[in-house]
Amino acid sequence: RHTRLVDAQTEMLYDVAVSSQLVLHPVASGYFLQDAVLRQLPPVVEVLARLRGSGMGTLARQSMTADDRAQLAGLAAKARSQAAAVDKALTLALQADPALRVPLAQPIAEAAKALEEGLAYAEQQVIQAERPAEPPAQWWARMTQVIDAQYGLGDRARQALEADMLAYGASVQRELLLGTGGLLLMMVLCMAAIMAVGRQITAATQQALQLAEAVAEGDLTRRVTSTGSDECARMLRALDAMSQQLAGTVSTVRDNAVQVAAASAQIAQGNGDLSNRTEEQASALQQTAASIEQLTATVTQTADNARQAVAMADEARGVVARGGL
Repeated sequence: RHTRLVDAQTEMLYDVAVSSQLVLHPVASGYFLQDAVLRQLPPVVEVLARLRGSGMGTLARQSMTADDRAQLAGLAAKARSQAAAVDKALTLALQADPALRVPLAQPIAEAAKALEEGLAYAEQQVIQAERPAEPPAQWWARMTQVIDAQYGLGDRARQALEADMLAYGASVQRELLLGTGGLLLMMVLCMAAIMAVGRQITAATQQALQLAEAVAEGDLTRRVTSTGSDECARMLRALDAMSQQLAGTVSTVRDNAVQVAAASAQIAQGNGDLSNRTEEQASALQQTAASIEQLTATVTQTADNARQAVAMADEARGVVARGGL
């Protein structure tokens, strides 16, 4: 019953370590150290306590059966096996963090020496003895020394584990503070970058709006300057180029309009001169027509006079002719 209770307490201790994620210690030294303290060392003490109690009962009866001897031998072997597991875990912890040798090297050696000497004492005086005659009080005291040595190792190992956990917690806290500081710095830089980009976009938009308003009002002399290479700068340069191109087109159209107006004025003047000359020619033609009419009348009268003269000449010839007869 006592053994089951101790086993349940050991399992509960390990469950606490699991639920608190202590068994997931990210540092090798801390992992092996907690494994030795919380998982491997308590069974050693329990086995030694059972060996002490069973041996005490055997010595009190002053007799030992084969089953008693086998039970005690099994407990001694189990104690050695479990102690080897503790020693391996602590050795790995010391290899991962040599600084642990200072607080743990001596307790490890003392606990191992006490365990080996205590088990040798148990084997010689009780387990392998034909008729165990060791005084129960001396047996109890000697095995208690072995158990106390294991408790001492456990205390020093727990202190080292606590110090390791505190150091790890402090390092994690520093990392969190540094990470938080870095995150805050990144946030500040991002905000500054966002504000700078916002100001740049606002300025570019304002320049583009002013240029558009100037073009809408007919002012094609407005210019914008941009020295960047981002989209806003490219947009401003494109708008400025468009304004310059539009100004050139308007200037060309204005020059062509002036030339057309000048040509139209010359054509109008030529049309006026042509009209005047046409009127003069028409007047001359009218005068010529009147002269032709007068000439025609004169010619007609002359012809009539000629016909009359011919007629008179014919009569005169006739008269002459008749008078000659």
